[in-house]
Amino acid sequence: MSTSRPYQQAITILRQGGLIPFFAKGFSFVFERLLLLATQWLNSLGISTLNSYAVDNIFKKHINNPDGIKYFVKLFSTKEFFAGKKYLVVPGYLVALNTRVASAVFPAIQVASYLGLDRFQPSEVLLVYEHGNQFVAFEYLKKAISEWRCIDKIGGRYFSLVQDKGAPAIDMSEVVDDLKRIEAQKQNSILNHSATGCIFHIRPLTVDAETVDEVYYSYVAYLQEKRATPKTAVDLGGHIGSFSVFLAKLFGTKVVCYEPNPQNFELIEKNITANNIKSVIAFERAISDKPGIATLFESESTVSHRLHLPTSSGELRKFDVKVDTLNDVLGNFAPDEVIDVLKVDIEGSEYAALFPFGKLLSERVRCIVMEAEKSFSGSPLDMVAFLSKHGFKVVHSGTERVRIIFAENPAISGCL
Repeated sequence: MSTSRPYQQAITILRQGGLIPFFAKGFSFVFERLLLLATQWLNSLGISTLNSYAVDNIFKKHINNPDGIKYFVKLFSTKEFFAGKKYLVVPGYLVALNTRVASAVFPAIQVASYLGLDRFQPSEVLLVYEHGNQFVAFEYLKKAISEWRCIDKIGGRYFSLVQDKGAPAIDMSEVVDDLKRIEAQKQNSILNHSATGCIFHIRPLTVDAETVDEVYYSYVAYLQEKRATPKTAVDLGGHIGSFSVFLAKLFGTKVVCYEPNPQNFELIEKNITANNIKSVIAFERAISDKPGIATLFESESTVSHRLHLPTSSGELRKFDVKVDTLNDVLGNFAPDEVIDVLKVDIEGSEYAALFPFGKLLSERVRCIVMEAEKSFSGSPLDMVAFLSKHGFKVVHSGTERVRIIFAENPAISGCL
C-alpha cells in the first residue's frame, strides 16, 4: 500500500466533502495511530489491560454492536483470558491480516486458520470469524458451547465462544472435515453454486466465493421468498456478476449490469458465458450523479473498490473510469418499461447515484434491494428517508454504518 495514501485520502475528502469531513477524518487518523502506539508501548512493558475507550476507537470500523464491544473488552481484560493460549480462528486468507492486528494490540492471541482446529482444545478457541453464510460446520461447535455471542452483525462476524463446563468436550474431528472442504473451495477458480446450479469463475484466496453466497442469501433469496418473477432488472455494482447470473438463470430476467473494475468485469463476462446466458448486458462503467470520467480507488479486497474516495480496506491503485447516471442506465430499456428490480451495492456511491433521481425511481422502479454504507455523502438512514419520501415502502436491517435495504413501490401496479 502506498505511503502517500493518507494524504491522497485527505485531499479527496477536502475536495468532495468540504472542511468538516476533512478535519474530522484528520483528527480520527492521528488519534487512532497515537492510541495504537500507546497500546503497543504498554504491551511492550507487559501491561495488557485494555479499556473500552481504546478498543472502541481502534476497532470501531469492524465492531459495530455496542453490547458486543463491552463484552469483547471485558473478555480481553480478565486474568483468566491471559492464562494459557487462546486462538482466533479465521479463514486461511485472513490469517496474515489478523496476525498483524493481534500482535499489535492483543499479543496473547494466537491466530489460526480453520484447518488448525484439530490441533487444540475447544476451551482454547476464543473467537471464530465467519464470513458469508456457508459455514454450517459451526453448528457442531454450538452443541457444546454455552454462549455464542455475535460481536459484529454485518458481513464477516466475530463470534465469542465460552465453553460450558457441564457439556461434553467437542470432538474437533467432527468439525475438521467440513472446514477443510470450505478451505479447499478457497483454492479453486471454479465455484459450483449448489443452491442454484450456477457456475462462477472466481479468484482463489479472495472473498469471491463468500460474496456469491452473500448475494444469493441477501438479495436473491428475498425475491424467491416473495415468489417474484422479475422480467427486468438493473445490477449496479456487479462484482463478478453473481446477482445478474442468478436472476437470468432462475427467472429468465433481462438484466443490465454495471461494474467499473476491469478484473471484476472480465469475470462477469466469463460467468455470463459459463452459464450460457443471453439476457444480461454488462457495461464496464461506474454510476454517479454526473456522466463523464471519475477516479476509482481499487481495494485489496475484490469487493471494496470505491469511486472518488480511497478505500478503508487498503488501496492498491487508482485509475480513471467512465461514469454513467441512473438516467443513462434506464436508457437501455424502452421509455415506458418498468424495472422490476434495482440492485445497488456500490460502496458509498449510492447517494450520488440515486439522490438526484427520486422522481425517476418512483416512476420506473418497482423494487429496490441494496446495501447502504455510511460515507461523507450520507448515511443508511438518509437512504431510508429518501426512499420513503419518494413513495417506497422500506424494510431495513443492520447498523448505523451499513444497512441492507428492501424497498417496494406501491405506485406501480402489477406483481413483481
